[in-house]
Amino acid sequence: GYKRDILSKDFSKKLEKQMEKEGAKKFTEFSHLIPTKKIANYIFQNNKDLTFTDKTRDWGINHEMNSNGAAYADLDNDGDLDIIINNIDDQASVFRNNSNGDSNFLDIVLKNNKKVPSGAKIEILDKDNYQVSELKNAKGYQSISERKIHFGLGDKIKVDSLLITWPNGKQTLVENIQINMKHTIDLASANFNYIKKQDKPNQYFQDITNAININYVHKENDYNDYEKEVLLPHKLSQEGPFFDVADINNDGLDDFFIGSGVGYAGELFIQKKGGEFVSVNKSVFAKDKLCEDLGVLFFDYDKDGDKDLYVVSGSNEYELDSPYLQDRVYENDGKGNFLKTTNVLPVMQASGSCVKAADYDKDGDLDLFVGGFLIPNQYPKPGKSFLLENRDGKFIDVTKEKAKGLQNIGMVKAAEFVDINADNNLDLVVTGQWMPIEIYINDGTHFINETESYGLANQVGWWNSLLTIDINKDGYKDIVAGNLGTNTKHKASEKEPFKIYAKDFDNSGTNDVVLGYYNDGKLYPVRGKQCSAQQLPEIDEKVTSYNEFGLLKLEEIYGKQNLENATSYDATNFKSTTFINLKGKSFDIEFLPNQAQLAPTNGILSLNINKDDIPDLLLVGNHYPVEVETGRYDAHVGNVLINNNDTMDVEIVPALKSGFFVNKDCRDIGEIKVNGKSCIMVSSNRDVLKFYSVE
Repeated sequence: GYKRDILSKDFSKKLEKQMEKEGAKKFTEFSHLIPTKKIANYIFQNNKDLTFTDKTRDWGINHEMNSNGAAYADLDNDGDLDIIINNIDDQASVFRNNSNGDSNFLDIVLKNNKKVPSGAKIEILDKDNYQVSELKNAKGYQSISERKIHFGLGDKIKVDSLLITWPNGKQTLVENIQINMKHTIDLASANFNYIKKQDKPNQYFQDITNAININYVHKENDYNDYEKEVLLPHKLSQEGPFFDVADINNDGLDDFFIGSGVGYAGELFIQKKGGEFVSVNKSVFAKDKLCEDLGVLFFDYDKDGDKDLYVVSGSNEYELDSPYLQDRVYENDGKGNFLKTTNVLPVMQASGSCVKAADYDKDGDLDLFVGGFLIPNQYPKPGKSFLLENRDGKFIDVTKEKAKGLQNIGMVKAAEFVDINADNNLDLVVTGQWMPIEIYINDGTHFINETESYGLANQVGWWNSLLTIDINKDGYKDIVAGNLGTNTKHKASEKEPFKIYAKDFDNSGTNDVVLGYYNDGKLYPVRGKQCSAQQLPEIDEKVTSYNEFGLLKLEEIYGKQNLENATSYDATNFKSTTFINLKGKSFDIEFLPNQAQLAPTNGILSLNINKDDIPDLLLVGNHYPVEVETGRYDAHVGNVLINNNDTMDVEIVPALKSGFFVNKDCRDIGEIKVNGKSCIMVSSNRDVLKFYSVE
């Protein structure tokens, strides 16, 4: 759209130096100094699944130009659209469409007293080929397309009917319309009474947040993760809030605890009759408000018949020796009153993420796995994870003894105890960022890493959530895992992985991060020269121009030996995925639909939504605190996935039909009974709790 590269960093630096010598210039003199370069335009084919394929070369428009406007029209009346492109200081380009009538089409011209009614909408009412288009012809700077609506029909030889909605709200229904020709339709044909107002569809869920009326908003302090680690892909200090639900005072009503950020206390809410929730035990949790609350778990650690509370401490804000990173267990007196315990947990110098409980050693009490997320200011080095064995109400660290390699397995975000191979022993599934789906098989005395033998070692992603469930009812637990998604500039595959290197490259005493991506088989840095040099000032000395930096491969900038000696990981899959358990021996990998790949999935809940005895899924996600060049992930509005036939042949139910719409920075989802009725509860970073009744 611009002849001159006004964003050229090389020019900006050159101009600054020149102005120091010569002073300011007139605008015309200044503008002629800006460099210009012709580049090719792009055209993308719609794959009908929310993805597009670059067809610039295949379709023959890869001509280098300075273009600032484009339009389309059927210039040769052969039924397909040709393209006209305006080029600055050059002839316009005309690209003839050579489809040559391979597919069918329909052209509609709308009139209102000989005028074109801009804003009119036309719908093809065909179950198998529904299309909609709105008459808006402006296509860029001083460009307007042919004033008709063109529909490509592929191999369809019939259109059931057209519905035209005019700008004034009147509507016209056209039936038995002939294809492969142009039709002119006038507003005078509008049938005032044809379309009846549609009733609101019966929805699976109803938003009852206002009716619950809980006075809670999650809060975070403003910590700048990028001050010490300039090239982090996203902040690591805004991970919560997480919650857990239990009847803590044995009155038959569900209560819940929800964590909070540094400087703010987590809150315990008990439910009163009538569905009212009251915050209690505030002074107990206020004493630990300098801890960042992450994983939350109600469990009976002392076998006295009531639910005690475990809260994971984790943050990028403290050093590992900080007392604020020590996890906490709060003992329940049986009436819902909690007191922080001492000497129940070992010293845990770790920044954690999640906690799961199970009697994996079959001795009658609950043991724990605590996932370690990170080492503060050492991304992506893994935090320390723990396998804790319950011995008479005191937890002993048996990680090294009973689970080789588990202690530093990775940046853990989620875990589940589950019997993978149906041998009546609880195994452990663990995953996280820069990790595969790790499978630790319990042989009765030890947990053995069998990830590779289960065929999952290459499924490395930015995993955020796990759900284990027997989807196909074959007696073996399957895995649904929430990942980064594919609606991001970061791409990952086994052939061309998304890479990270980390070390103190310049011996300055700080951890330096380098992200790399492949383009045409060559590995380049994700971040530009300015950000990279902010982390490693020597880059400015080594690479003299931004243009040169853009042409250099990662190895040429950082040095082959430097990269070989660094901590490194390869991400190969960013898709949220279902892993179907094949009789406890391996897994089939099935990606969730593209509608579920629009942003990170942070929470997954299984629910029989349509009452057919087949488990369905609810997904929530997003992630706002992302570095500015990438931008926040905010396209997740909550997914309702109806499972149709025990094989994860899922149908995405749109929010209008489902009634489930959560477009915040969602972190957790769970089921809770309110006033005796099943409800869905969703927590979001820096936001209110949302509640949905299950209709």
